[in-house]
Amino acid sequence: MRESRALALVAAIAALTACTGNETAGGAGGPTVSAHSARSPVTSSTPTPTPPSDTASPASTTRPSSSAASPAPGSSGSPRSGIRAVDFGDLTWRDPVNPSARVTLRDGRASGPAGLTWSVDDTPRYLDIDGDGDEDALVTLVAEEGNGYQETRSAWLWDASSDKPRQVVPGLTLDERCGNVTEEVRLTKPNTFSVTRLVRGEEICAEKPTAQTTSTIRVRDEFAWQIAPTVTALMCPYREGRGLGFPGSDFGDDGPRAWADDDAPVMLTGKDIQAMDLDDSREGVPRGWNRILFIRSDSDKSDTSPPCGYFPAS
Repeated sequence: MRESRALALVAAIAALTACTGNETAGGAGGPTVSAHSARSPVTSSTPTPTPPSDTASPASTTRPSSSAASPAPGSSGSPRSGIRAVDFGDLTWRDPVNPSARVTLRDGRASGPAGLTWSVDDTPRYLDIDGDGDEDALVTLVAEEGNGYQETRSAWLWDASSDKPRQVVPGLTLDERCGNVTEEVRLTKPNTFSVTRLVRGEEICAEKPTAQTTSTIRVRDEFAWQIAPTVTALMCPYREGRGLGFPGSDFGDDGPRAWADDDAPVMLTGKDIQAMDLDDSREGVPRGWNRILFIRSDSDKSDTSPPCGYFPAS
């Protein structure tokens, strides 16, 4: 059940929608079998400058090897019981970059238009993510098209009551050609990951980035979002120099969610937000929802592209 929302925010959303020409019922509809539209270039939740347009050497088309996640102390489980018996290459996934789309894998692979393919890469890394005593898993999904690729790591939680895994959305990390490189994904305590990445700056595509950043990601139920150094949904689009024209107080006691779902956690409330606005692109936004760009304080402005979250359209 959606919480009641401040009338000021409803009016603001209506005004913003009218100004941008977006229909609140528009955008991505229900789940799709092919997630081709979800694979448009995106950046990770910490914005980086647009990569240079240098011609890449063959090395730049080679995916970096997946980094291992540190196992949870004391994790256990027989080799073919619980989540270890799950074949992640024979499941329907929610696309880790755009969870409104679906990707159905058979024998570890799926195909889309224009030569787009998906595959499960490497071996799942088993660890107790939510601290319930059952093993969960981190699984890597790779999307490739031509010489481009996107590699995401997703958390899957074992639900002992249904004897099935539940996918956490969006994906925890995103590596792509000429983009950032994930160095480490480490579980620091139940439902909390530390992610270390190399962030691309002025390096050409063939060179490995050198600037290192660390972020903290929280998992709750089937949703993940970043809680430090800034609070934001994951897989936010890059919006360089975007101005924000509405006060965060319009949210009242409500606020942006980690994903476009009634059950997704509210990341922040109006009192925590300095300014906000609608994202003028509806790509990847499910019907009935808006993607909100916001800043908590002036410190968020240094990232150039503001954090994002999701809010019901009405």
